[in-house]
Amino acid sequence: MISDEQQNNVTQKNNNGEAVSQCQSVRQGHGCSSIDPAEPFNFIMYIPEGYIMVARKSQKSEIWNKPAWWWKVFCYLLMEVNHKDLETPRGTKFFQYKSIFNDCCLHKERTITPHSIDNIVRWMRVSGICTTQKTTRGIRITLCNYDIYQNPDNYKNDTENDSKTTQKRHRNDTINNNDKNVIIKEKRNSVFVPPTIEAIRAYISDKKYPVDAQKFFDYYTVSNWIDGTGKPVKNWKQKIITWSDKGSGVVKKSVARSACDQPVKPDNTPRPVVTLEDTAKIKGLINGLAKQKAVGA
Repeated sequence: MISDEQQNNVTQKNNNGEAVSQCQSVRQGHGCSSIDPAEPFNFIMYIPEGYIMVARKSQKSEIWNKPAWWWKVFCYLLMEVNHKDLETPRGTKFFQYKSIFNDCCLHKERTITPHSIDNIVRWMRVSGICTTQKTTRGIRITLCNYDIYQNPDNYKNDTENDSKTTQKRHRNDTINNNDKNVIIKEKRNSVFVPPTIEAIRAYISDKKYPVDAQKFFDYYTVSNWIDGTGKPVKNWKQKIITWSDKGSGVVKKSVARSACDQPVKPDNTPRPVVTLEDTAKIKGLINGLAKQKAVGA
């Protein structure tokens, strides 16, 4: 890569007096009117109009998390400001919001207007990315730390650091893969070894499980350490816990219902039928009681 100053020094003139780049001059000298990228040819390619540098750490910046067109405007400003001291200092240039809007082709976005450029510039100023100064020619924008991020000497250790980082990552990956392989081999090579009666007694005594050690040992020894489902035993301690739960009645599939949980049975007792005569008698009794009460009063 070359800077704008170096780019101006690699131009030559052809037979017609036109300025051409060095690579074009070499091509034309060999009878090539155009550059064919597919054709093998040993020459140095110089890209016109210079370059800018973008640090990888930009992915961790706040503007990276903003809408995509914010980053587009920032890169546009980075490419447009002066790369050397001219009428305005290095990293500075006069802009107009409308020209930024048009040059970035933001008219294709319906929700973005030239006024939106003012919002992003205000945010950049508050965030310390740039400084601004309004003038009659427009707005003067100066990108802070331009000299730091656009100085190739500040990136000279990137290649060495990247190489060390890559080697360290590969080395860690190899170590991790080896660890995984060891774990996988241990799992594959793990073979169940039946415990001794002494080991069973010691474990039951230590945990205070209500399990007969001799009965447990005889049961699985006769079955060649195959459980009731026909599968080989992998963990005899887990089997002891299962025996303990079953023997002490810890595991219960059903619990007795309380009286409140019992369903209410329907009452099928026949009820007496009240006739009209019965109703008249009841009314007569009520009236008689009422009269007696009145006389007594």
